[in-house]
Amino acid sequence: MVIEPRKGWFDLELGELWRYRELGYFLVWRDIKVRFKQTVVGALWAIIQPVVLMVVFTFVFGKFGGKLAPPPGIPRPIFYFAALLPWSYFSQALLNSTGSVVGSQTIVTRVYFPRLILPLEAVFPGFLDYIMAAIVLIVLMFAYHVPFSFRLLAIPPITLIAALAAFGAGAWLSGSNALYRDIREGTPFLVQILMFTSPVVLPASRLPVWFRPIYALDPMTGVIEAIRWAVVGHAAFPTELVLISLGVSLLLVITGVIYFRRIEEIIVDVV
Repeated sequence: MVIEPRKGWFDLELGELWRYRELGYFLVWRDIKVRFKQTVVGALWAIIQPVVLMVVFTFVFGKFGGKLAPPPGIPRPIFYFAALLPWSYFSQALLNSTGSVVGSQTIVTRVYFPRLILPLEAVFPGFLDYIMAAIVLIVLMFAYHVPFSFRLLAIPPITLIAALAAFGAGAWLSGSNALYRDIREGTPFLVQILMFTSPVVLPASRLPVWFRPIYALDPMTGVIEAIRWAVVGHAAFPTELVLISLGVSLLLVITGVIYFRRIEEIIVDVV
């Protein structure tokens, strides 16, 4: 085997990710086991946070929020939980991806493998929590007599946009976190701010039409609005918001992968 330096910005050698796919599988399985090992509540932690936030938002914003309240005719718990479902996945995946390189420093400094696999595999364990929270959403839909429709089939592909956004941003932040540990402290604060500026609290329908494309530069805007549409069917499908969010997510992935691969060679020395 001849090891040579990469040639140019776009010599990314992404085929290595496929060759090391079994390592990625075991890293995902490791993260799942570590998370639920020696816990009392266990997997219920996956639904406690979104359920508690749903109750708080329903009481605070639903009754006293004015323009933050859901449109008439939509049950408040359904309105907020449909948004918290993808947001909880995205925030967890982003935080896990950000800390993935530093958290795996024992293997990063000992053996060679494509380090990009770390922020990539970190977005997969959250799908287990996502599925469990989706079951809660189904129960709420039964409880509030929200009809099921073929619109729900749009949820899986829309969720992939959230996964792309989490991986793209995670590639940027995980590499930067290896170089500057301030990233680790600032990311949770950033996630909290983004939750209150995203459609979880502020629906896009309450904003001026001219501002909505700018609002969709947050990649979770199109995701949340589309999943709300799939659940309650209010108004039309937010095509413009989804396309903008998809474009931003793909841009994050492309630039994040390029950035990560460029600094990957020095991560071992500083992690």
